[in-house]
Amino acid sequence: MKFAILLCALLLASPARADWKPIERIETYAVSGQSAEQLYLSIGEKGPLVGAAGGGSRVIAHTFFKLTWQRDYQPQG
Repeated sequence: MKFAILLCALLLASPARADWKPIERIETYAVSGQSAEQLYLSIGEKGPLVGAAGGGSRVIAHTFFKLTWQRDYQPQG
């Protein structure tokens, strides 16, 4: 009986997942430098602006996502 309920729940949830499409946006920018340190500094100066409009910070990379699940982690042993 539990298996049948689980199977029904999975089948009913499938159409919602089929409609979901990820959104990906890639933005490139020019960097310059002759050494690893110079390249890293250039990336930091020209990288994506994250934070409040006008008062944000430059970063080397970022991602935004909405976490839609929860987990209650309980260490065992």
